[in-house]
Amino acid sequence: MGNLIATSAKQLLCSANRLLGRFDDRLFILGEGRSGTTWLMNLLNFDDRYRCLVEPFLTENFARSVGYPSEYPFPDRAGETNVAQQITRALGGDYISRNATPKFPRLLYDGLLIKDVSAHLIVDQIHAAAPSMKKILILRHPFAVASSKVQIFSWPTRPSAFLSAANPQRALLARQRALIDAVERDDDPLLMQVLLWCIAFRFALAASAIRNFVLLFYEDLARNPHEEIARLYAELDLADRYETHRSDIEAVIAVQSAVTRGRNTIQESRAGSAAWKTNWPVATIDAGLGILREFDLDFLYGDRHGPLLNSEALRTRLLRQATSKGQTDREAQPHT
Repeated sequence: MGNLIATSAKQLLCSANRLLGRFDDRLFILGEGRSGTTWLMNLLNFDDRYRCLVEPFLTENFARSVGYPSEYPFPDRAGETNVAQQITRALGGDYISRNATPKFPRLLYDGLLIKDVSAHLIVDQIHAAAPSMKKILILRHPFAVASSKVQIFSWPTRPSAFLSAANPQRALLARQRALIDAVERDDDPLLMQVLLWCIAFRFALAASAIRNFVLLFYEDLARNPHEEIARLYAELDLADRYETHRSDIEAVIAVQSAVTRGRNTIQESRAGSAAWKTNWPVATIDAGLGILREFDLDFLYGDRHGPLLNSEALRTRLLRQATSKGQTDREAQPHT
């Protein structure tokens, strides 16, 4: 009963905040699990100004999640509204769940911050629902992500789920079907996670709305936190907030995320080291690099610790990609 009362009280307070317009200022963080999304959330919400929603788009948090083939939601197909309903619930700010609401430190907020690790396929649907919402995409080396996932959590999605009829965008993976089948057959847990990373970002980076995201590499944030945080706040049109609270924000830089275990990966990244380079067999590293090549994502990461380009170069590449796709789509239209 106590939990029920607490949940009802939170629901009422969140509804009041929404009606008062206190969730109109919204931020959205998207990244793979174990990519620094929690750390980034804490850097942006150092003073608990925002009400935080954690992973509202994990399908286990959906109203109808039983039998869903993946923890990554697939876009709604014609006549479906499951994803649309969850987006409305999350963006409204008054969505309450045991998993998505880890803390509730204030009665009145000055914004809503949503961080998610599974919304890669529904980027366009989220943007269409909230085009003015500030959005951030954070990337981390897939080998580092794979190492961390395998050690800490169970991430149950099978890569072949993305090829099922349930996914209306499955054609995007047609060329990689044989590779997906082969990796699943071998069942190497590290390569399975590298493959899932590639699948997730194949969809995210192909989304039209990705050009509206501020782009950030985890390794750059760890190695040059002061410069990257200042850039991040500026690109989010929050430069005044950064200048006013710089010391408070920078105090969060060295704080290890509550979901980090063992060695501080921030310090490891700052030193330019990577556990996978010494712990993974050479054959596994080579196979992982092969997966990146098959997905045409080897321009992002290779056999070194950090990214192969900076965020500005990535943005330029994505804009060029979007322009090229738009031209192709226009040429494919029938002439009248």
